Amino acid sequence: MKQLFSLFAISILLFACNANELRTSPTVLNINGSTFTLDAYVWRDFSPPTESNGDPMRSTVTLNLISGPEILNNIHLVRQYVIMNDEVWAADLYDLTINSSSYSGTSANGTKWGPDVLVDVVLEFTYDGKTYKILAPNINVEKVE
Repeated sequence: MKQLFSLFAISILLFACNANELRTSPTVLNINGSTFTLDAYVWRDFSPPTESNGDPMRSTVTLNLISGPEILNNIHLVRQYVIMNDEVWAADLYDLTINSSSYSGTSANGTKWGPDVLVDVVLEFTYDGKTYKILAPNINVEKVE
């Protein structure tokens, strides 16, 4: 039993380190002269006919090109991470939309955190064979009715 408790404590610590590591991602990212920021919208739907405790969390992330050469066509959005305290919800993205200045994706079937709690959102993407992460901190989980 003591070994099981130790293993459980170690797994929580490793999970917490992962959340802390994700939070060290930059809020502004420069890649080959192109500068990016991240916008995120996180919500839970409480509209009928959802359950009384609402649907699981959903998230839309938008990688914004704010200056420099347009390289979005060569970027691949991989996944997003939503972080609350030491917990992390990771999800692949769908409904990808790209234009000359932004690249967006949506995720679904998340946790049931909130609404009206602050989370940090990290987008993971690849460009030219390298993996990058960018952070949108302090995003409110909205309640949609």
